Amino acid sequence: MTSCKRWVVLPLLLLAMGAAGWLRQWPVSLSQPDAGAYRIELTEAVYRSAHDADLRDVAVIDANDQPVPAMLFAADTPAAGKAQQVGVPWFALPDAAELPSSELRVISERATDGRVLRVETRDITDARAPQSWLVDASALRSPVRALRLGLRTDAQVEARLRVEGSDDLMDWRVLTGDVGILQVTRDGQTLGQTRVPLPQSALYLRMTQTGGEPLPLTAVNAEIGPAAPVAARQSRDYAPSEVAKDRRSFEFSVDGLQPFDQADVVLPGNSAVSWRLESRDSAETPWQLRAGPWAQYRIGDGQNSRPQLLAPIRQRQWRLVSDVAVAETPKLRLSWQPEVLMFVASGNAPYRVVAGSVQHQRQDAPLGDLLAGIRANRGADWQPAIATIQGEGEAGDPDALRVPHDWKNYALWGVLLLAALLVIGFAVSLLRGRGDASRADEDQGPPPDAG
Repeated sequence: MTSCKRWVVLPLLLLAMGAAGWLRQWPVSLSQPDAGAYRIELTEAVYRSAHDADLRDVAVIDANDQPVPAMLFAADTPAAGKAQQVGVPWFALPDAAELPSSELRVISERATDGRVLRVETRDITDARAPQSWLVDASALRSPVRALRLGLRTDAQVEARLRVEGSDDLMDWRVLTGDVGILQVTRDGQTLGQTRVPLPQSALYLRMTQTGGEPLPLTAVNAEIGPAAPVAARQSRDYAPSEVAKDRRSFEFSVDGLQPFDQADVVLPGNSAVSWRLESRDSAETPWQLRAGPWAQYRIGDGQNSRPQLLAPIRQRQWRLVSDVAVAETPKLRLSWQPEVLMFVASGNAPYRVVAGSVQHQRQDAPLGDLLAGIRANRGADWQPAIATIQGEGEAGDPDALRVPHDWKNYALWGVLLLAALLVIGFAVSLLRGRGDASRADEDQGPPPDAG
């Protein structure tokens, strides 16, 4: 009986076995010890350690290894108050080459408060779509932190813009030297990047298209509100891990799950090559086109083609494909904007960022509502405090990425097997008892004759 108890208890013990931990962890430094809410800019080391495609295995834990409320945001979201979008007047201007460099002389009428009433586009002799626009933000009483462009809904657009600012329509300064605009429609779904961030505000803004097909502009909205600190864009060059024999295909292995949104090709010396860029999750999945074909070129010291805009994507395998053999070996330059992990300092300090697990996943807390509530009480300029990740991290559980055994299934089958064995044992015992009784009856012989 004791042996049977041991076999019954063993599957139950297997159910209580612990789960795997985290692959790597980083201590966190708080800029303000009592702020309560913090934002952490993710480092490349965190992206390298993450395993989940949506970064759900990146979290914050306290001194007792307990997760604290956290949520992943885009680069500037936690630091930015809720933006308000306001439609602003805009006017098509002559081609950028026809504009004077010092003064915008096409203005014909302005109101006493500075608002632009009318713009004359003189001396335009062709019917080309405009490639430069004047945006009048003089009526706004809050700083403009971005422009949102409205484009014709059926347009397929990839373009580059330069934005200049002025407070008097005489002296202009460059606010954004190069920003990408993208709108792609497929199967009824639209992917777009039509936001133009502005590091500084101005009363008047001049947008000039520097590349791509003419923009089918239909509206311009100004995004106003408190300025948000944005993490510096980062990039990394990858050497190919595999080169095709015909030197027309180059494969790259990426060791992180950054949200790559720009790609470029780096070749030594002067070059002019047409490329297609593809990516995939693993060798078992097909390649998918991400950009191109596009003409990559480099002539002299400063004449380079533009990087290709991508929908932010996290994949570890990439491939460059050319229509012709390429003598020099290219490098793939991928760029990204670091994301932000916001957390609430519950539990006990110190806190750590952890990443890499096949069992633990971050449960996003409703921190967007928390931000809105705090700003409603403290003002739209309130920002969560800064927290920073220290160093390259410390090794955690080496088995964190090992797929665990399904002990619950094992335990269930063990219990069922044990139950079946017990039933069989009872049946055998019962049959054996009946057999012994029959043999006893036979040994006694026939009953004596009554006569």
